[in-house]
Amino acid sequence: MINKIIPRFLNKSIDSRLRQPTEFKDALNISIGDEHSAGPNVDSGGSALVIKPKKGNELVAGQSLLDEQTLSENTITKCIGAGQDNNLDVIYYAVWSNTADDMGIYAYDPFGSLPGSTGEAMRKIFTHPLFNFPQDGFCKMDVVYVGKPLTIDGKRYDRRPYLYFTDNTNEPRKMDIFRAMTEDISAEDDEVVTDFITACPKTPVFPPTFEFNNDPSRSRSHFENVNGIQFAYQLLYKENVESAISTYSDLAVPPAYLNQGALTTPPLLSGNRCVVTIPSEYITSEVEKVRLIAREGNTNTFFEVEEVPFNGEDVVIDYYHDKIIRAVPIEEQDKLYTDL
Repeated sequence: MINKIIPRFLNKSIDSRLRQPTEFKDALNISIGDEHSAGPNVDSGGSALVIKPKKGNELVAGQSLLDEQTLSENTITKCIGAGQDNNLDVIYYAVWSNTADDMGIYAYDPFGSLPGSTGEAMRKIFTHPLFNFPQDGFCKMDVVYVGKPLTIDGKRYDRRPYLYFTDNTNEPRKMDIFRAMTEDISAEDDEVVTDFITACPKTPVFPPTFEFNNDPSRSRSHFENVNGIQFAYQLLYKENVESAISTYSDLAVPPAYLNQGALTTPPLLSGNRCVVTIPSEYITSEVEKVRLIAREGNTNTFFEVEEVPFNGEDVVIDYYHDKIIRAVPIEEQDKLYTDL
């Protein structure tokens, strides 16, 4: 016999063996009838103050994803994960689509909190074929807040929201929500978009190169009694994340030592400047600065030399070995790649 009795009353104190079929043990996922309403919440059977199971989802009128976002014709979409922004009261969700250009991150903004929103709206945050979500997958999403107060389109925000997510198929992803909505990053090359949506920055594999020459404005060389210098670098991204240390350079030894021969004192002044070149290959416009690091010999601790803005071309830095600089932590030196 099928028991069709639905629990209607909350009773936490009674022993479970004595609890009646009409009693709740706990009030989770419930709805309560409204005795003050004459509308659809009160049925003809008298449901005022009666506990009932919570109803399922309802369509938000006028918020069809297809209508609002002008998706491609005959597009099929499927939500495979969601995350809630408690600061802005926004729900972000990952959408798989049979049209690759429509695959990406969308948001339900009920109070018009996002930049460009004027009221309740369904917003497209960022879409691109590189997301490559699995159709039958699940995307775990979390929202974190970083940075200082900022103002966008006249709206003031305490911090900048970042969305971190993974579908257990592709590598971990991240999304700067405000940048995605205010900059046309999807029109950039695939390499730029990859850097923008990838949570773990790639490790530079091309080592820096060097050349010694003379700087006539300096009257001495600081490379005396130095067992060579080894260089490397890190990439500093626009979103305040940094890469692991690059491949190390060869050991830079002043030519005066290499060509000293029988000379008692090598002519170090002829090579008192070391010009270090960091190749721009595979460095995208998502990189804001490049940090040069160096060490004496090839076994000592690395030190930070200088941070230089990246403008799309090879980074050239004059190194004189004459500054007191900060050491790179051992944990950073031993890190071969960036993870979460």
